[in-house]
Amino acid sequence: MSVLYKRYCRLTIAEGKENTKAIDFSAFRVSFTISQSLKGEPRSANIRIYNVNSETVSRIRQEGQKVILEAGYESNHAIIFQGDLIQRYRTKAESGNDTCLIILASTADQAHSYAVVNASLPAGASPVDVHQAILSEYARYGVEKGYVPELAQTKLARGKVLFCPAKDAMTTFCRTHQLQYSYLDTGLACVPVKETFPGKPFLLNERTGLVGTPEMSIDGLKVTSLLRPEIRLDTTLEIENDSIFYDESYGSQKKEDNKKKTTQKQNDTFDVDGVYKVISLTHKGDTYGKAWYSEMNCVASNPSKTGSSATAKKEK
Repeated sequence: MSVLYKRYCRLTIAEGKENTKAIDFSAFRVSFTISQSLKGEPRSANIRIYNVNSETVSRIRQEGQKVILEAGYESNHAIIFQGDLIQRYRTKAESGNDTCLIILASTADQAHSYAVVNASLPAGASPVDVHQAILSEYARYGVEKGYVPELAQTKLARGKVLFCPAKDAMTTFCRTHQLQYSYLDTGLACVPVKETFPGKPFLLNERTGLVGTPEMSIDGLKVTSLLRPEIRLDTTLEIENDSIFYDESYGSQKKEDNKKKTTQKQNDTFDVDGVYKVISLTHKGDTYGKAWYSEMNCVASNPSKTGSSATAKKEK
């Protein structure tokens, strides 16, 4: 187990779109919020750099300049964000005496915003063919193919025309095949709604960085840990169910009409084996402040039909 001691943070921003030279802001105070979810949205970064002089600020001026943030600990650190500059502006810091350079950046922003699918598929085309037609447009913007599960062997009964933004085509495709997708480091990845990405679950407890008590609600399991760069959106978490508290919404069924729907949502969030799928992830940090956390919202990896009556529950 790695030692979660001595914070590590390295922020570099390229000078110009050529990305041949970069400015290293590791010596500055840096705070950041890196967010991503399995809703088909690019990973976003809101980064604050304190007391940067005007000359350095002027070197960060072009949309599309590469932004790379590496964080963790001296013995365990990794890149938690790599994307393109969207906007930068300078403002006063919270204290009023310092200045603050705000960096807004995103992964695959160009592809997500501008990629358009224009393809015609013949009768007999498979889901793989449809998926490939969508991915070919993303590839034009440098987004590669990520993890994709085995797709159904069905065939189109008649020809199909795709002419729409690639993100809309991808959303429709995933809805049809019960998938979720997101922009990961490995590319544009898909995973079945009721399954997880391949790989061994990450055991999260007090020894590996768990902070506070995981809280189960009808919308999912909320978990906070010390900043762990190895926890990504495609990570599966293993959490002891005995350590979970359940809020009022999880057990509340005030209206009989909503009973069936509420029970199904409970079943989707509780896992009898304590294995949970991360559906949203936020890394928060401040090199001169207290914040250095990873916040996850999770659902059951293997939804349990008996989740709502599990004996391991703890009521607040």
